Amino acid sequence: MSTFFTQLKSVIGQAELQINIKSKGEELTVMINPKSTASDPALQNLQPLILSGTPEDLDEGFFNGISEPLTKVTGLISNIEQFENSASKADEESRIKKAAEDKLKKQQEAETKKFNDLVKKADDLIGNKKEAQALDLFRQALSIKNDDKLKKRIADLEAKLSQGSLLFMEPISEVERNQYKEESSDHGEEE
Repeated sequence: MSTFFTQLKSVIGQAELQINIKSKGEELTVMINPKSTASDPALQNLQPLILSGTPEDLDEGFFNGISEPLTKVTGLISNIEQFENSASKADEESRIKKAAEDKLKKQQEAETKKFNDLVKKADDLIGNKKEAQALDLFRQALSIKNDDKLKKRIADLEAKLSQGSLLFMEPISEVERNQYKEESSDHGEEE
C-alpha cells in the first residue's frame, strides 16, 4: 500500500503546489512549483524544485529530497501571506479610522460655522436695535457650543432688555411681542 499522498501532505502542510512529471527514457523528472496568493515580487523569483532519477531512485529519495527545501519555501510563503493579510487589515482599519475622523472633523467644522453665523447674525441684529431677536440667536448658538463669552453676552443682553420691566422673568422675543400686540388689539376691537 502506497503512502505517497500521506507523506506529501505532511511535507507541504497548507501550501499549494503544482507538480509536473516528465518521463524520458528510463528516468522521471519531477518539477515542484509552490504557489502563493501573496503579491510580493520576491515570490516570483522562486525557482521550482526539480528532482530527476529512475522511478526506484525517486521512490527511495523523493521525500528526503523535497522535505527541507519545501519546508523552507512554504514557511516563507506562509509568512509573506500572513504579513500581507495583516498589512491589508491594518490598512483597512486605518482607512475606516481616517474616514471616521474626517466625518467628525467635517461635523465639527459645520457646527463651528453655524455657531459663528448665528453670532454674526445676532451682532447684526443688535446693530439694528433688534436685541430680542439677537438674544434668540445667541441662545441658539449657545446650544451648539458652550461658550463662556457668549453666556456673558446673553446675560448682559437680558439685563439690558429687562430694564424698565417691573415683572422681568425672561425677555420675550420679537415674535412673542407681536403676538401679544395682536391679541391686545383684537380684544380692544371687541369692546
